[in-house]
Amino acid sequence: MTETSQEDYAQALVEVLEDLSYLEEPMLVLFTSKDLLLQVSDSLSLSHLAQYKNGDPAQLKKRFERGDSQLLLGTGSFWEGVDFATHPRVIEVVTRLPFQNPEDPFTKKMNQELRLEGKNPFYDYQLPMAIIRLKQAIGRTMRRLGQRSSVLILDSRMTSKRYGKQIGKALSQTSRVREVCKEQVFSKVQEFLHKK
Repeated sequence: MTETSQEDYAQALVEVLEDLSYLEEPMLVLFTSKDLLLQVSDSLSLSHLAQYKNGDPAQLKKRFERGDSQLLLGTGSFWEGVDFATHPRVIEVVTRLPFQNPEDPFTKKMNQELRLEGKNPFYDYQLPMAIIRLKQAIGRTMRRLGQRSSVLILDSRMTSKRYGKQIGKALSQTSRVREVCKEQVFSKVQEFLHKK
């Protein structure tokens, strides 16, 4: 999806999620920003569970797996360490690539040390870490034999930046990766989830 302002991006995410809801499959939506998560949550007309609004991650996971809601919005711990194995099919939506915050003190320190070693902090640290985090996120909804998970990465940098191709190549080692336009998302996800 092409990004403009955060408000426009939030509205575009809402439209995609509302379209996908017609598939009547559980959806896990992963955010890197609490603000964007809350903005999308406030704009959704669908029943949903949202981190920071409806309980802690452990409670939300239980409620989602119990079927209290077909839509779960989360950040942080939902990217890693939480498994969703009870649903036979899941749609997972990654709203943005999970790069570490460059203002984080640890990240700043790592970047500084890498520069001193003559390395590129982005390509030698940030990008590999984002790929690992994406692989962990994808693994959240593919925990058992026979489970089908369609993962949508909606960050436009996957196609507009050179490193997007590197991410796609790394993910294609363990998953089937396809680029589809916004208008095809619904039909392609439906086709994939119901393929025999």
